[in-house]
Amino acid sequence: IKEIQKKKNRQALPILSEDQFLNIQEKIHVVYQAKENINVEYFYNGEIKKIFGNISYINVQEKTIYINKTKLHFCQILNVF
Repeated sequence: IKEIQKKKNRQALPILSEDQFLNIQEKIHVVYQAKENINVEYFYNGEIKKIFGNISYINVQEKTIYINKTKLHFCQILNVF
């Protein structure tokens, strides 16, 4: 029953404006250079999730970041705090 409810609650990937996307990228780079922790809201498998931690690596070519060994594509990231 929980699986059925989860599938019903899935949503489409929210679309960000280019300004929002660029703002998020800038915040990520500032936090990474300062070696501070970051709180990220991201989209995964029909759900919006959150992760908190330190950015260990940014791959600009693949447009991915690693937070606590979790790989996120920039297009998955909805907001940063």
